[in-house]
Amino acid sequence: MVTEREFKRFSEEMLMTMRHKTMIVGLLKKDSGRLTEAGIAIIREAHKAGYKNSEIAEMLDIAPSAVSYHLK
Repeated sequence: MVTEREFKRFSEEMLMTMRHKTMIVGLLKKDSGRLTEAGIAIIREAHKAGYKNSEIAEMLDIAPSAVSYHLK
């Protein structure tokens, strides 16, 4: 059984993780939704590290086809 304190801590950690992801994606994508040079570099590095296109797309909140496009 999870205590209220444990649940609150878990909830706060999840919220912080979501905020960090939002900040990071904000650095990698322009307001128009297009990737910055840093975003494109992240795609290439993640691909080299063995991540699948679908995994990269999920991390960056973009379509898998956008990942494929930038890997050409």
